[in-house]
Amino acid sequence: MRLEFCPDSSRLGTLGLLLLIQYRVDPVRLNHIFSSRRISKSSRRFRRQRLAKRNRFFEQLESRLLLNADWTNAARPIDVDNDMSISPLDVLAIVNQINRVGSSRLGERTNSLDYYYNTDGDEFLSPLDVLTAVNYVNASLSSEVPLRIEGVTEPAPVGFVSMVMGSMPGNVDQLIRLSSRLTVGRLEFNEMGVFQVDSLDGRVNGIVPGSSGYGKAVFASANKKVLFSRRDTFRDAREVTFPAGSILGVYVLQRASTDSTTSSHLRGLGIGTSSLRLEWGENVFETTTNANGGYSDSIVDIDVSPPDGNCAFDSQLSGWTFTQFGGTETGKGSVSSQSCTAVLSEGDSYAVTFEKDIVIPSQPTVFSIDISNPVFDRTSLDRMKDAFEIALVDRSGNSLVTTVRPGSNALFRASLSAL
Repeated sequence: MRLEFCPDSSRLGTLGLLLLIQYRVDPVRLNHIFSSRRISKSSRRFRRQRLAKRNRFFEQLESRLLLNADWTNAARPIDVDNDMSISPLDVLAIVNQINRVGSSRLGERTNSLDYYYNTDGDEFLSPLDVLTAVNYVNASLSSEVPLRIEGVTEPAPVGFVSMVMGSMPGNVDQLIRLSSRLTVGRLEFNEMGVFQVDSLDGRVNGIVPGSSGYGKAVFASANKKVLFSRRDTFRDAREVTFPAGSILGVYVLQRASTDSTTSSHLRGLGIGTSSLRLEWGENVFETTTNANGGYSDSIVDIDVSPPDGNCAFDSQLSGWTFTQFGGTETGKGSVSSQSCTAVLSEGDSYAVTFEKDIVIPSQPTVFSIDISNPVFDRTSLDRMKDAFEIALVDRSGNSLVTTVRPGSNALFRASLSAL
């Protein structure tokens, strides 16, 4: 049996992977479940036209975001209040701001959780921002942002607040598991996750918390795991794995607020040597008045397991085989081990594969694959989109499990168009 990880397009991208193998008594085989409904040709053509129009609109906005991102939502340009939905309320927020301060050039953004008024990316607050938002709302297929794949992170750290949780037990050649349970407020924040930091002051690649590029540095790290997201498959618990002995922080992506101070929104309470409670509140008013002393919009309890096991991806990537196709000598794809995580980079290769032969034991086995922080190239227009696939196959390349579609051997596929 062979386990394969393979980005299958020709553009740049990186991906962090962590593989755990556990035993289970009862094997389960999934079967295909198909459903369909009849749609007229005219209806399909109309929907394709509207979708193409909306995609062209986003591509134009994304090119502008490369020049200015301070007052434009880098994740959803029309989502002014960053609540992960696009509605007339976003238009109203811009109108109210223009009525308060008038049309003018937008200055320095002093509150990182402020509203994103500049929907057209021109660095000015003006009626054009209202018109841009109105046109998008009118052209949209839906007021809701499309659902994402479970565990896949937001495209940008918009509405970012964070804090350091502390040092984890054990040695760097071991693993620890964080078992998290969302007990209050499942749909309040946009996203919550855990990330590895360099030191107890929270530095990531030398950037300290509160710096303008800190959120981007956290999101660029391979050692970041999503716990909960409003656009994930429904769940109220998740387990993630990190190297033992590491220092971890927690982040939350939330909607707009008048105060961006972390202590106004997020705090951690130690329940014991192996557990932690994270409390979050959206607004400063709520975090100073409610019965729990604030921070009760969402509550997440995290249990830390004792250190056990060895790194699935050691420094030599022992037992794994890496192959790339079509890349140049200086720009081809690569794979490396970073803190027990395999980081797969496609470079300019057409395809990159990373595989390992596995012997099925006598007892049924479950493969748990944790994909963290996939980064797809969003600058390429009118070309094949980035994608990533996982396959569990025999030596002839035939899938051993249910696949994502007929004719494919992939059991999982993530692509830019699906995020």
